[in-house]
Amino acid sequence: MDRQTATTFKMLAVGIAFGVIVGLVISYAPLPGDTPKVDVQPVAEDEEAPTPIPTPAVPINPPDERVPEPTDEAVLTFLTTGDTLYAATARLGISRTKDGEDWEPLRVGMRDPIVPQTLAQVLPTKETITAALAEAVGEDGGEPDLDKLKDALVGLAQQKPAILAGMSDGRVMRLNEQDNWDVLSRLPAAGGGVWKLRYHPSVGLAACTGRGLYFSEDGGAAWTQVTSDARTRDVIMSSDPNKRYLVALYGGGLTRCTAGGQCTPITGSPKDVRALEGLDANSAVHIATDGDGVWRLRGEKLEQLSPEGLYNADMHDMAVRGTRIVVAAGADGIWIRDRGDSGWHPARGLPPDAVTAVAIFKGRIYAGTRRYGILSSPVNDSDFTQAD
Repeated sequence: MDRQTATTFKMLAVGIAFGVIVGLVISYAPLPGDTPKVDVQPVAEDEEAPTPIPTPAVPINPPDERVPEPTDEAVLTFLTTGDTLYAATARLGISRTKDGEDWEPLRVGMRDPIVPQTLAQVLPTKETITAALAEAVGEDGGEPDLDKLKDALVGLAQQKPAILAGMSDGRVMRLNEQDNWDVLSRLPAAGGGVWKLRYHPSVGLAACTGRGLYFSEDGGAAWTQVTSDARTRDVIMSSDPNKRYLVALYGGGLTRCTAGGQCTPITGSPKDVRALEGLDANSAVHIATDGDGVWRLRGEKLEQLSPEGLYNADMHDMAVRGTRIVVAAGADGIWIRDRGDSGWHPARGLPPDAVTAVAIFKGRIYAGTRRYGILSSPVNDSDFTQAD
């Protein structure tokens, strides 16, 4: 073998060896987006929280031929009442459906520029029932007037649930028996109007506004101001007057307030809280944040659920059914946690748009978007299609 041939063989061998090394490096190096799972514990108020390592920006819902045409319907909120799903949009007002397919508009009395930002169902409160029975029994506590007692019980039994809407201009509107909207009361319009209406069956109705927290004992006709923090965005109530309100402050974290409005911040809570989900402030409450994942508060125990996949997501809404948690994460689409021991996985098939609201209704997940209206998918699937 001459010198030139030997040199050629050496160069070829070096090239093959280099290619093998590069192949091994690529095979064993982590792919973009692979981040080791870390159990994150809540950080005390006087400790500095570590900055989470963001995952690389990867399109979660890449557009495909199934993406519907934009409708320019900005969906603001959903409400489920057992047999009916309500949806509020900025342009078309409020609609409802009983089967998830046929939507009935409820626009009479809902005039522009009044924007419905929140919906709530109100049932007779404990105070309503007590007042009705007290009238039949009388102040002296003697023998009840049987006719008045019968009328009171019949009246309570016939009282239909009320659907209320909180508006961007501070109005609280009620859907009447003719399916028309009437102005029930007015709250301050400053700071964005009514951000959230919440009802507790044994307490009453609360409203989160740009002028703080308000409470009503009569279903929204009259209001008493409880707090004055303009950052108030959501609330969960309890029957304990010493822990009556669990309040979400956007930029101020979580705080507990008494029935009289004396509030105490919850140490270690995330700051930018946008939404709460729970039946009672003394039971498990889930907390949706901007950029800090999902948290859970049980009694006095506050913990952050694994944020993997939810780094830096802006959470607009959340729905919890049993062990399933569904989060509307803005431009990051929808993220779902099926069980307490499972991680978060993204829903696919959504259009490239910000998801602003979510609901679970009759075995389907409903997604409200900023420009594509309402889409839905079976709970155990991710094949979202546009709702009719």
